[in-house]
Amino acid sequence: MIGPFLNAGAILGGGLAGGFAGHRLPERVRKGLPSVFGLVAMGIGVALTVKAEHFSVIVLSLVLGTFLGEWMDLQEFVHRVAHRVQGWVPQGQGGEASDEEIDRTAAAFSSLIVLFCASSTGFVGALREGLSGDSSLLFAKSILDLFTALVFAVTVGYNVALLAIPVLLIEGALVLGAHHLAAHFSQALIVDTSACGGIILVGTGFRILDIKPIRVINMLPALLLMSPIAALMAWLVH
Repeated sequence: MIGPFLNAGAILGGGLAGGFAGHRLPERVRKGLPSVFGLVAMGIGVALTVKAEHFSVIVLSLVLGTFLGEWMDLQEFVHRVAHRVQGWVPQGQGGEASDEEIDRTAAAFSSLIVLFCASSTGFVGALREGLSGDSSLLFAKSILDLFTALVFAVTVGYNVALLAIPVLLIEGALVLGAHHLAAHFSQALIVDTSACGGIILVGTGFRILDIKPIRVINMLPALLLMSPIAALMAWLVH
């Protein structure tokens, strides 16, 4: 199992490098970069969404997932975690983060969770390695994630490196359970799950750009509901 460790290591390295370089950049650069992140998130989100095959499954997952996320108030939970994390990692010269910076961190984390943990490249790459031992797709994803983590960590800080943990756990589980999961994860489901994540990324872009404060973190449970809802819809149709 090489790919998951390689991918997690790339995120860890990129997050640490970006966090180290962030406070050494001029303030105008650090303040200008979030606009780029917002536009990139929206661009990637649109690119993923247009590939969707079953919009009814995606819409139902988003509705039910957002209802569940609002009921659990995941947004507030992530904010509390972000406040704690700010005390675990070096803060540089900036001191304690403001509420606005915490909110920006939470919005960035929601987009990174989708990019790192819920991309079709990660799903397919992990399943491919588990079934055939071919880790080339995860290797390619690792290169992309390395630079993504580095760029985001310039403003978010060392916290980005912590996302290496869920990536390792998710991709590792997919590799180890590939033979069992392959029967349940069709190519269409993987594409639709990525499209669902793409819609969440568009919402994240709106939030980062301060266009509309969409509570995107409360939408994340939709990603977990895609598989059971797709199975239910297929059963109802047949």
